Amino acid sequence: PVMEDLPIYYTLTHQDFANPQESNRTTIDVLVEVVDLPEPDFPAADFPNNIANCSSLKRKVAGGTEWGIFVHIPASNYLLKDVDVELEWQTYEFDGITPIDGTDHEETLTVSAEQQANGINWFVPYDKCLKPTYRPPISGGKGTVQYSLDVRGAPVSSDPSSVYVAVFESDGGPGNDHCVIPRP
Repeated sequence: PVMEDLPIYYTLTHQDFANPQESNRTTIDVLVEVVDLPEPDFPAADFPNNIANCSSLKRKVAGGTEWGIFVHIPASNYLLKDVDVELEWQTYEFDGITPIDGTDHEETLTVSAEQQANGINWFVPYDKCLKPTYRPPISGGKGTVQYSLDVRGAPVSSDPSSVYVAVFESDGGPGNDHCVIPRP
């Protein structure tokens, strides 16, 4: 909502001062805007039951050798062409509180026309961010992603969104091992 001609002034005073001083009165126009960015999304087709597992892994580019997951940042009224978006990922122990050293991942992307229309599919690398969650006897963790961008010159962040990470599979024997890369 817009409030036009809102009167404003200030007063200077002190408890021991009997003659408060008041500024000249003026009016201002105020635009009140609540910015609620959509949360990052882990599409159910790739993350069944909100779990990133070996089947969730995709190549970063077709024919490439780097594997990871894609987190979707939905299109919104604020995800506009040429706006810089700061993306952050952190992997945690299964408790969701204790960060796993070296698993933070940050990137700044400039929104393209296609991303403005469809959202951003942001790549989170397996080797750096997911693989460290499998450390027998511990076989899982939690990943959290959040993004921020400027709206009218002020930084605004999305709410964080999380996914459970379980990137291990049978090694053909009695135990488990890291995901087989490349994926079958």
